[in-house]
Amino acid sequence: MSEPAPEAFRALLAEARQKRGLTWGDLAAQIGIHRDYLLAIADGQERIPSNRVMGALARALELNRDALFAAAGRVPPELYEAAATAEGIGLLREFCRRREVAADVQAITPEEFARREAPNWAHLQGSAVDHVRAQRESVEGTRHAVVGDQA
Repeated sequence: MSEPAPEAFRALLAEARQKRGLTWGDLAAQIGIHRDYLLAIADGQERIPSNRVMGALARALELNRDALFAAAGRVPPELYEAAATAEGIGLLREFCRRREVAADVQAITPEEFARREAPNWAHLQGSAVDHVRAQRESVEGTRHAVVGDQA
């Protein structure tokens, strides 16, 4: 067996299935796969399903498809072609850089950031706290725009 489906993916499936009032058998029948196969995925005894099954799960459970792929640690197939260009690679690198900056911003309080960075922000007359709060709001807004409320 390959590596089992990630816990985040399995938890998302279980929560969405329960929310819809479906049994694993109902869900399997709805998307056209065998119940035992779906249970093995849900129990971590099977790897992440095919892209076709992933799409069917997202539709049946009314999940944000990108959020489901992300929970599985997989890139949706239509994005591979776009990413396999010089421009796509550049965009991915910029995204990763921004994500690292956002993680740094999220890791400290605005007040701590202002204290540490005060000498670098002196010309802005104390707006470091406001800057960090704006960065957090931007990061959070971007997350909601990309993942939606089902994250």
